[in-house]
Amino acid sequence: MGWAPFTVSPAISRKQAVEGHPFMDEQGAMRAFIMKVGRGEKLAKPLTREEARQAMRMILDGSCSEFQIGAFFAAMRMKSETGEEIAGFAEALKEHTPPLHPRV
Repeated sequence: MGWAPFTVSPAISRKQAVEGHPFMDEQGAMRAFIMKVGRGEKLAKPLTREEARQAMRMILDGSCSEFQIGAFFAAMRMKSETGEEIAGFAEALKEHTPPLHPRV
């Protein structure tokens, strides 16, 4: 019996990941994202905008280990980021960053 990779389900909220899905707790969600983008040059798949946003939120919230963060960004770099992934990352960063009110 050979190893069969699982498929990543459509993007889900972190609340759904923790409460509703049998495998997709926060650690499992990041593992799924790493497996999706880190399958090698020919087999890697891009994240959706929502998956990219969810992954970056988890990184910014401190939900991931340093090893997972390193593996995720290394896999993303080897795969090359898509515009949708960059947009999702930017949206998560914007949500996480407090607004700036410069004094002019």
